[in-house]
Order: sequence, then structure tokens, then C-alpha cells
Amino acid sequence: MVDKVTDPAGASTSFNFSLTDGPSNLNQGFSLTDTTLPHDSGFILPGSGYVLTETALSGWELKTATCSDNSPVNNINVSAGEVITCTFTNDQVIDAVV
Repeated sequence: MVDKVTDPAGASTSFNFSLTDGPSNLNQGFSLTDTTLPHDSGFILPGSGYVLTETALSGWELKTATCSDNSPVNNINVSAGEVITCTFTNDQVIDAVV
């Protein structure tokens, strides 16, 4: 599962994600906001090397990207029957007026 968190909380901005794994040819694209339920990728094969990426958006800075099993988002290892939630947290960047 993938969860989106923003600061300020409740932002309606849509963030694009991609979940890929070369060996199984998996490629899922999806969008999330801070106000939507976490994305459920459905059944994926156990294994390693899953990569989860978020497309950078102007006006937002990625602060953290963590998975509940401590896998890095660029090399997620999935065991049979395991449910992993990866949370991406972004801060809105406010340009200072001079």
C-alpha cells in the first residue's frame, strides 16, 4: 500500500506514483492526494527489487519516503503474505516575497 501525507495536511494536490519491478514486468501508475485512501497495489509476487517512485511537483518538496518493513522505496522486498505500507510525505514550498 502507498499512503500520501502533506504539510499542510489535507492538500488536494494530486501526486503521481509508479510501482515497477523488472523481473515480473510489473508497472503500475496511480495518483494520490492527502485526502484519499492509501493505494492498494493488489497481489504482487514475493521478491525483491520493487521500486516505488513519486513524480516531483513544482511547489512541493519530498521530506520522507518510508516503508513499514524498513525497505528503501527503491528496493522493496516483499515476502509471501506480507503487507507493506510506504508513506511519502511532502511539504509545500512557499516562496518568500522580497
